[in-house]
Amino acid sequence: MTTDTKPERAGGQPARRGRRLPAAVLVLIVLATLVDLLGAVWPAAVTRLIPTGLAPVAALTALVLLAHRLHARLPALAGFVLPLVLVNAVLSAIEVPGHLGPAERTAAMDTALRVLWALFMLYLVGKVLLLRRFARRAYPAGDRVPDPMTPLPSQEKDLEKLAALVAPAGDEAGRVVPLRGRWGEGKSFLLRLLKERWDPDPGAPALVIVDVWQQETEADLQVSIIEAVLSHPSYLRDLRWCRIPVSFLFARPVAGLRDSVRSVQFRMLESRAGNLEAELQLPRVSWQGLFERLTQSGARCRTVIALDEADRATPTVTQAALTLARRSADSPRVTVLLPYIQPLIRYKAFNPLLPTLPDLASSMQAVLYEEAMAPGGLAAAGHGPDGDGSILDMIKRSNSGWRAAVKDMPGEQMRLEPTGAGEVLPWLLAATFASAGPERRQMLQARFEEKYLGPAGLRIAPPGADDLAAMLGILVRVRDIVEHKLLHEKPLSARTHEELGTAIRQGLERWHSRLATVPPLRILEGRLHEVFYAAGTPARPCDPRVVATLALAAYDVAALIHGATLEG
Repeated sequence: MTTDTKPERAGGQPARRGRRLPAAVLVLIVLATLVDLLGAVWPAAVTRLIPTGLAPVAALTALVLLAHRLHARLPALAGFVLPLVLVNAVLSAIEVPGHLGPAERTAAMDTALRVLWALFMLYLVGKVLLLRRFARRAYPAGDRVPDPMTPLPSQEKDLEKLAALVAPAGDEAGRVVPLRGRWGEGKSFLLRLLKERWDPDPGAPALVIVDVWQQETEADLQVSIIEAVLSHPSYLRDLRWCRIPVSFLFARPVAGLRDSVRSVQFRMLESRAGNLEAELQLPRVSWQGLFERLTQSGARCRTVIALDEADRATPTVTQAALTLARRSADSPRVTVLLPYIQPLIRYKAFNPLLPTLPDLASSMQAVLYEEAMAPGGLAAAGHGPDGDGSILDMIKRSNSGWRAAVKDMPGEQMRLEPTGAGEVLPWLLAATFASAGPERRQMLQARFEEKYLGPAGLRIAPPGADDLAAMLGILVRVRDIVEHKLLHEKPLSARTHEELGTAIRQGLERWHSRLATVPPLRILEGRLHEVFYAAGTPARPCDPRVVATLALAAYDVAALIHGATLEG
């Protein structure tokens, strides 16, 4: 929910002074670089005032100290940082090594010093390249202030609960916090609102939002998450960007190379043995150690990673996101926030009938093993008159239910019988899930979810009467119709707001007891706009009670569209 009120830009005169100083220093660096480049045409008296190699070293030092500030406050001038670093790095590589080491040295020593200095300059250029990559995401060009977001009353309460769960005071242990809600209930809005409130405060947790659905085409989801974390200002300011290893420059190319050759196969033809296939598999580069080091030393406070839209991705990507979330939560001072729609995440991740990543599969198999061997499970049923209790007998008896469960599964068809000794027990455990009834499956999936993600979490509260009344003054499209067409009053007075709220609350108190389901916010917003727009423009201002009646009608329509039924 946003309003169209533009806030005044904070900073004023101090902010302008904070921009003038980096700009002035940048101009001095440009002049010093030109002096060094054109040293041959300057009078000897001038060149003697500047020792050889001093200008590029001083320029590089100033650039390192001011690079982040330039990107943060002057994005338009930050483009000069990398060219100036490159020029001064070359100049220093030419001039500085001649002044290092003893006066009398061999040619080999001179070459070694020049090579070492050149490597150091390449290392420095790599650091600046990393800063440029991440600062462009942290500080996009432009001077536009985003519109402030105004939460509804229930969202404000959910936000307070979420902040307490994500960053509990005095607790630095890692954690996963599920954020459960229906489609259109404002999960992503709560993340953006929390980020809006935390970002201006240097002492607040560093909240990073990663859209997992948009990262489906990336070769390595973990690299994308680390890049998003490093693009937060908390990991860049106060020279913290210098802690990012230069090797991360090659993280994305290496991941792309591994992805491109993953399925490359070499076929060797032998006259007697026939065709032999060998799959080329490059070793996977794990960045977990880098992630743990950066989160421990890269920011002053807790890091919160929100893996948004994970339930909209393909099952493989959804499972990868949950696996990374579980592993990242083992790092102290790291919280992984997982907003999702529960039925979708249970189908894509906590579903033994789909191909599953090993980490998730082992967690679900532990629950299924307990279920199969429990009293009343498949193992117990095998001791009856029709079975001998053996594993093979249990497989045989559960085969009919297993085939019925998987025959209509979309995507890759799973094998209906185990083909090797190592597949017998996993197959039996999956058959335990397949042969269970609908209610038993839901119970098992709830156990899968709790075992892997933990019981802690927040379920978003459905909109209530106070939310419906507040939406008339917060939603821009709805508010414009109410003010201009229906009430002819802009802005709405406090008295009008009170009358609308009282009438809406009284109306919903009667209907809430009869509605089995409350509509999500997104559906309610659309119905409000449709109903108010269809009301037309009366010649005389409407009574606030009439507007409240229209709002209640939109609420009823939204509830019925969402599948609610009237009770009684």
